[in-house]
Amino acid sequence: MARASKETPADRLDLGWAELAEGHWDAARAVFEDALAAEETPEACEGLSWAAWWLDDEWVVFDARERAYRLYRRAGNAPAAARTAAWLAGDQLDFHGAWAVASGWLRRAHRLLDPLEPGPDHGWLAFFEGYLALQGGETAAAAELARRATELGRRFGAPDLEMLGLALEGSTLVSSARVEEGMRCLDEATALALEGEAAIPISGAWACCFLVSACTAVHDYERAFEWCDRIADFAERYGSRYMLAFCRAEYGAVHLWRG
Repeated sequence: MARASKETPADRLDLGWAELAEGHWDAARAVFEDALAAEETPEACEGLSWAAWWLDDEWVVFDARERAYRLYRRAGNAPAAARTAAWLAGDQLDFHGAWAVASGWLRRAHRLLDPLEPGPDHGWLAFFEGYLALQGGETAAAAELARRATELGRRFGAPDLEMLGLALEGSTLVSSARVEEGMRCLDEATALALEGEAAIPISGAWACCFLVSACTAVHDYERAFEWCDRIADFAERYGSRYMLAFCRAEYGAVHLWRG
């Protein structure tokens, strides 16, 4: 008689991440909450934070992400704690527009990563620092940080990081009046995003938004027109409220141009 297999905590986490990859946000949330009811782990907290992000549950996003950060630090996992701190900086920008608080989280990430050899988490830190630099008008610093994020993404096989580094570099070049060069970076980043290989779906959504924002800024409606329908299909597939609401506001000028 065959013995029934017993599901392990790791199996539950794998299931939760698989649900996230498919865009099943409610199912993923339920899986991670069940895992946390059995044992509080940083991995389950981090997974729950992503499910809550897509469901626009701000309180759970911050609570779960901050718990993950503390647990990773307690376990001595400095790279994971730094990655979580970097995404907390992004959360502060997304939900609150709190630039100073975001900068504080990035400083925490630096203290954790600076003593370590380069890895993908250094790339995430470079991306977020570059994004803040671009918003502050520091285009030279933003471009350098974007290239570092892209290079580390390629070196360590992190397509999410590579696509966002390219998107940030493209946006920076467009802001610096190097439009043709910047648009080539943005085209490549968006193509990577729509391949659907990102481990974190928000990476693809963000890359798409970088492209459309750059197109509307320079009135390149023809390029935006070519990409918008593909981006809309991506957003529908993932049920992305973020893209179908906030980002789609950027499509207004494109739709007017299309008639």
